[in-house]
Amino acid sequence: MATPSDRVPGLWTGAFRPAVHRTFPLEEIAEERRYLEAGARVDKIVVTVAHGPDTA
Repeated sequence: MATPSDRVPGLWTGAFRPAVHRTFPLEEIAEERRYLEAGARVDKIVVTVAHGPDTA
């Protein structure tokens, strides 16, 4: 079975870089939605989720 690295080898090596216009932390999801609905999006919007000892 093919793995993601088999399908898009440049993704894992850093050769392929997706076009990300803006990043929002999960805590700002309401602001991300307003931004998206305002039509300000040019490329992709990423919502990040924190990882660490305080995250359940």
